[in-house]
Amino acid sequence: MDDGVFLPDPSGLTVASWDVSKAGLMLTVCTTQPQAPCPYCTVLAHRVHSHYQRTPADLPCCGYQVRLVLQHRTFVERLPTLVQPYARRTDRLAQQQQVVAFWLGGEAGAQLLLLLAMPTSADTLLRLIRRAPEAAVETPRVLGVDDWALRRGQVYGTILVDLEKGEPIDLLPERSADVLAHWLKAHPGVEIISRDRGLEYIKGATDGAPDALQVADRWHLLKNWREAVERYLERNLTCLRAVTPPAERATTTAEHSAAAKEALPRPLTKVQQAQQVRHARRQARYDVVLALFAEGHSQRSIARQLGMGKRTVAKYLAVEVCPLYPQGVRRRSKLDPYWSYLYQRWQAGCRNASQLWREIRQQGFCGSRGLVGRWAAGERPRRRHARPRGSAVAQTYPAAPGQRRRALTARQAAWWFVTAEGELEPEDQQMLQRVLAADRQAARVYTLSQAFAEMFRQRTLGALMGWLEAASQSGIGVVRSFAECLRQDLEAVKAALALPWSTGPVEGQINRLKLIKRAMYGRAGFDLLRRRVLWQPRLALV
Repeated sequence: MDDGVFLPDPSGLTVASWDVSKAGLMLTVCTTQPQAPCPYCTVLAHRVHSHYQRTPADLPCCGYQVRLVLQHRTFVERLPTLVQPYARRTDRLAQQQQVVAFWLGGEAGAQLLLLLAMPTSADTLLRLIRRAPEAAVETPRVLGVDDWALRRGQVYGTILVDLEKGEPIDLLPERSADVLAHWLKAHPGVEIISRDRGLEYIKGATDGAPDALQVADRWHLLKNWREAVERYLERNLTCLRAVTPPAERATTTAEHSAAAKEALPRPLTKVQQAQQVRHARRQARYDVVLALFAEGHSQRSIARQLGMGKRTVAKYLAVEVCPLYPQGVRRRSKLDPYWSYLYQRWQAGCRNASQLWREIRQQGFCGSRGLVGRWAAGERPRRRHARPRGSAVAQTYPAAPGQRRRALTARQAAWWFVTAEGELEPEDQQMLQRVLAADRQAARVYTLSQAFAEMFRQRTLGALMGWLEAASQSGIGVVRSFAECLRQDLEAVKAALALPWSTGPVEGQINRLKLIKRAMYGRAGFDLLRRRVLWQPRLALV
């Protein structure tokens, strides 16, 4: 039998015997070297001081677990090409298990290795990850910087990516200027830094690498502008209230009767009652925010005291009344083709949901009985408060209910402002035109929005200064403030239009980080998460 099939270094080892059982394949291995250097004094030794038996696990063979039986001579046989001192697995088995651990983590990796005849525990896999040597960090020429959430809204870290290679090079536990500056000083040579417009990263990049060219991320610039437009629309709700979406409903022969029916009082459903509770809770919080602000508290202090986001606090302070939750949308239903028939049978006195389900099933309905039952349950409260049969106003129903449109929000309208005109749906385009017709200032903001978005889509650097001048002279506070912020970071904004670099690859690495973090159920420490994020398959020793 060829020993090279089973052993990594057959020159100094030989297979004396082998045995197959239900437990696996047992290989008795012996050394062929008569002497070896002592691991302590390096003097060649050939005497047998003592010996003992070792049984390290090895790579599987033909689906069998493999275990080596070694007659180990003390002081003489360290077998560095096969197994480390005191180890219970060979080096090549440990390498394979380590690769699986990096890919899948502890629990999932242990389940897979059990099927591959390389069983081990999840804790052992995590130890293998922590024992893996870290690759030396090479200072990148183009560095991408962005933040990631260890605990969303509370604890944030920083991820650094080599944009030329598209690989993460380090993970920092904080999102602060000092931490970034310290890393840049420890790794001199960065020429270009792509980052968002966060003040911490601007200061950290300036302090840590003053000679590096900073590039503002184009996507974040467009996002910041859309948020500015959203703030403007939140403070000027008249243009949004002027838009009344046309109701989509089928007319009936007795439309006035349907209108009379809708005017009848009906009890609130459980969903509507819960919605009222939510509205009352939001109104109470809105009142508390206004009261704290009137007492002199800052927005950051209010957010910290109430456990709210700073942006939510700013939104509450920017509007005159408490913003309500937008009305929900009625989605399409399998019952839509059968509304007319169901209403006719309901008006005729059939209140049995199972009977109605059987009848429309014969007409081709493929839904469940529960769907019809929920519809009937919603009709019964309305019928209890409806006019009695035979009254002056007959009970008639529409052939098919229209979808209840969601009230136009500032966020939705802001998206329309930055979207290219040709990419909007015809209905959205009509509603946008009604918004612009209701407010002249909104029309000016829309013109600036289209110019700003087109400037970054085409990366026309020559249009930047003209746009800043037009925004500064617009007479709109939010627009002027945004233009002033761009002027404070003007060189980075110019670089964003002139250079191809962006934090897009960084966002991709953040998505990968989130996947790894969630696969570990959020229980991984920062050190373990960092090792798995920075590990690259090419670093594996196969």
